[in-house]
Amino acid sequence: ALELAEHWRHALGTDEHNVFGEWVGLHTVVLLARANAELGRPLEAARVIESFQSRALREGTDPGAFPVSERELLDWANRSELGLVTWAVGADSGVVAHVAPGDAGGAWVASIDRGRRSLATAGRRLREAVLAGRVDRTREIASEIADELVPEALRERLRALGSASGSAAPRLLALAHGPLEAMPIELLFEAEQLALQVLPGLPGAAAGAAPDFASLDGWTLVAGDTGDSELPAARAEVRELEGLLAGARTLTETDGPEVLADALANGRPLHLATHLTDGCACDDTRLAPHALLLPGGGTLCSHEVAREAQASPLVVLSACESGGGSYVDAEGLFGLARAFLEAGTRNVVVTLWPVEDAAAREFALYFHAALRSGAVPSVAAHDARERLREAGAAAADWAAFRVLGRD
Repeated sequence: ALELAEHWRHALGTDEHNVFGEWVGLHTVVLLARANAELGRPLEAARVIESFQSRALREGTDPGAFPVSERELLDWANRSELGLVTWAVGADSGVVAHVAPGDAGGAWVASIDRGRRSLATAGRRLREAVLAGRVDRTREIASEIADELVPEALRERLRALGSASGSAAPRLLALAHGPLEAMPIELLFEAEQLALQVLPGLPGAAAGAAPDFASLDGWTLVAGDTGDSELPAARAEVRELEGLLAGARTLTETDGPEVLADALANGRPLHLATHLTDGCACDDTRLAPHALLLPGGGTLCSHEVAREAQASPLVVLSACESGGGSYVDAEGLFGLARAFLEAGTRNVVVTLWPVEDAAAREFALYFHAALRSGAVPSVAAHDARERLREAGAAAADWAAFRVLGRD
């Protein structure tokens, strides 16, 4: 069945990827992963999931990097203290797989008794409860979803690995596919002291050595506006970051577009505190027509990032719903964040929903301060979220922030 789906996909052309969607591909991937688990091959089950569900991202970063090899999967698991977890969700059921770090690559798989539509509905209900400030309802729905997606047996594995690591915030790579990509899965791990790194799949290109984020320089800072209405918190955010990030350059209304284009083309770190808007003229039919507002009323569109950006160690998109995009079944969300990931950007900090300006400013300052003290992005984001929570911020403020990347 998978071979037939692959044949149809190629016969119909590259713009017809969705033939490998819920109707044929994902349901069959779930069956194949479950069969491998029942045959005592949990690592192969995890490899099957990532081979098929990482393909869209891998084709954007390293064409032909299919399928994912067992060695690659183990290498990725070894980059985080808690390894990696991945999910595949078909029409009426799914599987969750965990690969622990270490040469042995101890793997574990469990079934999920809910399908894509059910989980998409649950995710929508969770987001609504968070944004409405309904604390008890948020916890109730998050617990209900977590029982399926992060069962107690998996939590026990993570706790054991966390204790052995000795880290205050051990990292877990969460490969969120399908309806899980837009779900605030951070809330599912609220009771666990861990730092989440989230990706919509495993990139094909080698990650290379991690940079020294504490001494990262060459920052370009952007505070956008809406023309008639400025963003005072965004401007304050950038002014304070100027004092924290030595040598940073702030984009102003008098700068031409070539300044930002140069930063994109040279892969320098970016921090954009602005609004995200729809409706920009977009010549890339894959990507949502989203744009970030720039000083003076200019915009940075998704397709411009796809065309101009080079690999950056870190991009912070401090804008409402910057982690969103057009959803394509079996492939994920296609928007600004995806454009940066496909350009090879190592880490992208995004938001899952609209965030109050003052909360975004506080998160940014906490996040960069943690980076400068030696934390990697996922741990810095974890620390910033904890600071917001300790200060009494609602979940709508702290749970919105996500690190897409690999530290």
